[in-house]
Amino acid sequence: MNQAESPEPAVSAAAEVSEEAASAEAAPAFDAALLTEAEGVRAVYPHFDLTAELSHPVLGAILRGEVKPTLRQLYEAVHLDEILESRVASGVQAQVDEAVTSAVSEAVSAAVAEAVRETEERLLSHIRARGQRPSEVGTGGAAGIRMHPAVNRLTRKERAMLAKRAENGETIQF
Repeated sequence: MNQAESPEPAVSAAAEVSEEAASAEAAPAFDAALLTEAEGVRAVYPHFDLTAELSHPVLGAILRGEVKPTLRQLYEAVHLDEILESRVASGVQAQVDEAVTSAVSEAVSAAVAEAVRETEERLLSHIRARGQRPSEVGTGGAAGIRMHPAVNRLTRKERAMLAKRAENGETIQF
């Protein structure tokens, strides 16, 4: 049995060496491909640093195959341009809405101020006009014409004046 047992460790040792050799061969290929791709990324994003990105807990784990990306991460990665455009558009719309609201608010404030000013002017004009208005008939202290209720109440001077006017041909009526 010792002979039977000895071929098995030799087979398993050979398998381990073979796997290590395969992973060693794959690692340089992976590194070379990664370095080539990193240069392409650096051409688009000059601040890109492969060493820093590999030390990032999520990105490094994904690249090493330790973590499988979630559906959301994959969706966001594939549709990043659309997501950014949507956010920019909604941000622009929010700025437009804010500007319109501000402009409308300013216009309303100006209209209200103008209405208040016009109302004040009309009120002051009305008050001035009432102050300059002539008093109505009968509201003053003295009558405009002196009237006698009867002839017997006329003074001697008034009777003489009426008589003189009658002598000149004027018709006198009471």
